[in-house]
Amino acid sequence: MAQTAWQDGSVPWRRRALSVVAVMTIAVAGTRTTIAAASRELENGRMACADAPRPPVRLHLIDRAALSFDARNALMREALAPWRGEDVSVTWGTELPTRPAGLGEPMDLYVLVEADASETSDDRHVPMASIRFVDGKPSTHIIVHAGRVARLLADVRLDDVPFAKRSRLIRDRVLGRVLGRAVAHEVGHFLLGSREHAPSGLMRASHRIKHLTEPAHPMFRLAAPATPPCRVARAEGKSEP
Repeated sequence: MAQTAWQDGSVPWRRRALSVVAVMTIAVAGTRTTIAAASRELENGRMACADAPRPPVRLHLIDRAALSFDARNALMREALAPWRGEDVSVTWGTELPTRPAGLGEPMDLYVLVEADASETSDDRHVPMASIRFVDGKPSTHIIVHAGRVARLLADVRLDDVPFAKRSRLIRDRVLGRVLGRAVAHEVGHFLLGSREHAPSGLMRASHRIKHLTEPAHPMFRLAAPATPPCRVARAEGKSEP
């Protein structure tokens, strides 16, 4: 599945390395084999299920793409929107930290926005955003490919008007909206400590480009959080006689 957009109009945040990177891509459904294996690991005490409260997170924007004021504001707003009202604290930091977070302080997560100014032969494989996992744990860096997203939007029509013909203000706000939703998705992987995806809501593996550009679309609520295998195993076990 190397293409950027499928015929149904969905645009994935593609997973480049399935073992180490969590990105928006094709949905991965847990099989009963995986569930059974996770259940055995729980019984043997080898898997720590992520039942602990989600840690407070402080995001830091490192803008290497020189986004406009409106695009940057839209990105920051959309990155937080799905997490409001949830049992979690996600905020934006006002300055980069000078020391590691102390006990009880929010965990620092860095959002690096790359320009990706030139299209390459490998462009269709570049995700909108990604977060790398190391030894099964999420890292603290989210990489956002603003140039890639801008090129995707160039082929979009908003209210039946080509994107390029909309005003600069609208183009910037829509770009920021899409980038922010990509960031919110990756923040979800960090908070849940899982590369898995959900069947609906923000943590779906892929979304239609039309939905990504629309304001306040319900598709980006946290309808069903991504579930680590141990939680799937536990839920499955509860439903069995």
